[in-house]
Amino acid sequence: MNTTNEQQQVASNTADTFTRMSEVALSSIERLTALNVNMARESLQQGISASMSASRAQNGKDQAYEKQAEDQVKVQNRLNGAGVERVTAYVRDVQEIFMEAQSEFSELIQKHMSSFGMNGQMAFPGMRAFEKIAQQTSDITKANARDMVDATEKVIEKTSQGRKAA
Repeated sequence: MNTTNEQQQVASNTADTFTRMSEVALSSIERLTALNVNMARESLQQGISASMSASRAQNGKDQAYEKQAEDQVKVQNRLNGAGVERVTAYVRDVQEIFMEAQSEFSELIQKHMSSFGMNGQMAFPGMRAFEKIAQQTSDITKANARDMVDATEKVIEKTSQGRKAA
């Protein structure tokens, strides 16, 4: 294989890698947009529901004042619990999207860098270092993903315990 063919293969591999990275990025953006739209819709619906519940509790003039206050507290506690659950699920979903994208990027970079080492004359000692860095980046990404999931689960657990105690 001559240098021109090797250079064409490297250029083709690079274009394919960047195309795939663009697809991953756009897919992640699309998923985040859908998640944000759904979160906004749910928040709006919950706000309207909370407003209507509070209005009904305040408009019940034939009930005793203490009963109204108790009803408002019950409604507020129920809505707060639902809000915490929604925010927790949202954060978990955002983390999942970012972790998946980051993992795919790491794998694409690692494959792309290792392809240089397979091209005979195109291989050079510095490429081995890049290949090792790509592998380390992939390993770090996976470790960070596990740590983020663990931290999220601990926050959810503490939040749930605090809400149950209230």
